[in-house]
Amino acid sequence: MLDWRQAPNYSYTNTLNAAQWAWEFLRRNAEYQSDYRQFMQTWLALEADYGAPPERDFQAWKADPRAYLKVAGDCAADDCSVDQDKVLIECALGAKWGFYQFPRDPALSALEFESPPAWREIQQEARLISAADLDYLGGDPHRVALGFDLDMPLKEQLERARLYLGRAYAGARRDKSFRPRSVAQYRAQWCLYLRILDAEAVGAHADDYIAVLPGGLSHTEIVAEAHRLCGGDYREIPLLPEGA
Repeated sequence: MLDWRQAPNYSYTNTLNAAQWAWEFLRRNAEYQSDYRQFMQTWLALEADYGAPPERDFQAWKADPRAYLKVAGDCAADDCSVDQDKVLIECALGAKWGFYQFPRDPALSALEFESPPAWREIQQEARLISAADLDYLGGDPHRVALGFDLDMPLKEQLERARLYLGRAYAGARRDKSFRPRSVAQYRAQWCLYLRILDAEAVGAHADDYIAVLPGGLSHTEIVAEAHRLCGGDYREIPLLPEGA
């Protein structure tokens, strides 16, 4: 565990790409850490019984109930499927947390692996704006809301919406005051979040790590954002461009 009080301990994040940043948040997730420990306990027990590659008795391994779980979620790797809804435990863990590769040790930083994690794609859905969501736009230039009349044919409305969004996006890209979100834009902010998460992990009191916050930032909002990214929204990070 890094000493969160020492900012130089986090200098390694200066070179992280989007996929690596996502891993840095996931590996600080306490539930993932617990899942990994349980997974490795089972994995090592299976290796003790059936061997490790290349001597592994894979047919006997797959027949052992410990080697798979029943899942209903996404598991795209063909070699992970045992039978219908039965999926090998390494694939099931990846599907739960959003990656494809063999589960990674949360004790290791992103730079301690030869390659970044391979993240599963997440489906981007349009948000339904209701009367209770009038603050959705909130002056944020990154957001646009469109209205549709369900009494009228949708085909033409959707085409007009597509053309409008295309023009709005092109105009935003030409506007020098508009700064698209990117990894580079959030690097310092995310580094701060990692320090707070590490402080909490060792039981530091809020009064201790408030001292590392830049002036004018809300402690409550910063902690909530750090928890949001660690808790699941890390999967949105690989969607961002690297930036300059």
